[in-house]
Amino acid sequence: MVNRVLIRMKVVQQLYAYMISKSEFHILPMPETASRDKRFAYRVYVDLLLNVLRLSGIGVGGCEGLPGSLLESNKMAKSLLNDSDVKEIIARYADGSAVYDDVLPTIYDKIVESAAYKDYKKLKERTIVDDINLWKTVIYTIISTDAAYEACARRLEEFTAMGFKRGINDFVNTIADFSDSAYLLHQSRAALKMSFDKAYDMYCQLLVLPLAITRAAEEKLENAKQKYLPTPEDLNPNTRFVDNSYVARLAKNPDIADYLRRNSAVWTDDFPTVNKFLKLVEQSPFYVIYMKSESVTPDDDARLWRDLMVHTIFQSDELANYLEAKSIFWNDDLVVMGTFVVKTMRAIATADDPAATSLLPEFKDEEDSRFGVELFDYVVDNQEEYRTYINRYVNTARWEADRLALMDIIILMTAIAEILNYPAIPTVVSINEYIEIAKYYSTNKSGQFVNGILSSVVNYFKSQYMIFKD
Repeated sequence: MVNRVLIRMKVVQQLYAYMISKSEFHILPMPETASRDKRFAYRVYVDLLLNVLRLSGIGVGGCEGLPGSLLESNKMAKSLLNDSDVKEIIARYADGSAVYDDVLPTIYDKIVESAAYKDYKKLKERTIVDDINLWKTVIYTIISTDAAYEACARRLEEFTAMGFKRGINDFVNTIADFSDSAYLLHQSRAALKMSFDKAYDMYCQLLVLPLAITRAAEEKLENAKQKYLPTPEDLNPNTRFVDNSYVARLAKNPDIADYLRRNSAVWTDDFPTVNKFLKLVEQSPFYVIYMKSESVTPDDDARLWRDLMVHTIFQSDELANYLEAKSIFWNDDLVVMGTFVVKTMRAIATADDPAATSLLPEFKDEEDSRFGVELFDYVVDNQEEYRTYINRYVNTARWEADRLALMDIIILMTAIAEILNYPAIPTVVSINEYIEIAKYYSTNKSGQFVNGILSSVVNYFKSQYMIFKD
């Protein structure tokens, strides 16, 4: 089961991958010294930005948005509105957008009737990339070619045809750059969800590994019988290991059987790795003692496999290499998922009816299934605000705020997101969890650093009545 300990780790991992890969989204600054064309291009650029917001139903300054939103969930407009540079542009230039008041309703109607918008509306799940692609098409095919829109621009001082065209191209290039970042964000969010699924798949794969190792042992015994000159031991081997009652109970579990039907290639396509595990098993003291015992009970059968998994297989280089080849994060997942594997093994071994024992679900409940992606989004959407809380308490005599390790910053921002947005989680739990993550993923001193910053931030939140929990 993917629990919150593992969810937090994966959110931090994915945020780190996203932060070091994302391209920045920049609104163009006003040119300080430039030609008339460039100056007017900037005016067209600013007006177009403001008009996109208004066409999306968002009022800017004293200029109202169009009644009813052009897009039911316009992620691009919302992202623009949250950008600090855009906020500054609204404050400085919003009233100038009034020159387009008469033409915007007509533009709006043309957009709604366009083929591009109708195709957009057919999309079942629209992403910010879809929003941006629609706006690029709308700007090039409707706004830039609309005679009335250009007529409004011509009434402005210093109008030039070259500046008009350049300003439109500059704005499209700006949102195209943002599209790259938005696509990366979409991919990062999808990768986070996939990492949860992969962690759960590791749980299932490790749970059925005893079946694969037992099959390999059976094949080894059968091959020994077919030797040209088999020994008495080959012809009449000790079958205690392949007859293990826990493995038999495991094979009868309907959830296990269903998983193997849906994932028929698990372990069957990796004979060398399974045979390496079998060799490790046969060399382990648990196996040697088990095979030499005068008799064994079902409890002994189950205990053998728990010991083999925990002390032999989980600790082996063979498993570490296998997990690393499958996923760069699987070695980190083993600590948590291995615990749930053993828990499930114990439940199957001790149940009166092994067929009635269900595998653990991927998440404990619906709240946990949403927790990771929500936490990721809180950090992405509020990273500037969260960074100000961190910088407030950085001891500049020991650390320079601009030179803090990125991983430390991400850990702190994720912790702050959790503290602010999940009132049911005690602050001490959040702080302790992220201290441990800092110790694991960052530098030797990161745990102490994260503890100090978070303690100060929490005290500030309480003093400002931003949180009401212990």
